[in-house]
Amino acid sequence: REWLVAVVGVGDLGHAIANYRGFQARGFRIASLFDADPKAVGERLGDLTILPMGQLGAEIRRQGIRIAMIAVPAAEAQAVADRLIEGGVTALLNYAPITLTVPAGIRVEYLDPVIQLQRMTYYI
Repeated sequence: REWLVAVVGVGDLGHAIANYRGFQARGFRIASLFDADPKAVGERLGDLTILPMGQLGAEIRRQGIRIAMIAVPAAEAQAVADRLIEGGVTALLNYAPITLTVPAGIRVEYLDPVIQLQRMTYYI
């Protein structure tokens, strides 16, 4: 099965995620990119065009996307998560250094590179 994934936040990290080619071989396809920055909206990354946040809910529903990656600043992450959930997303991979509050039935995984580095230094 191929899982469609949305990426919200197409700064440096979002660009890296969108350009990573390892997802496809494991059954995941980046299907939509969203950003709040008017300078980023309309930019092409591979086959995709970065869409404005105003189109998030409609596009998530249109494509039936259930998984999203959040790559926005911590101050924006909760609002983004809320909008994704309203659109029908039920699984979130959160790169922002914040714990999200989500309804029951929504799965959240966290990836904070700084915390991972801190854990590694404990063993050095």
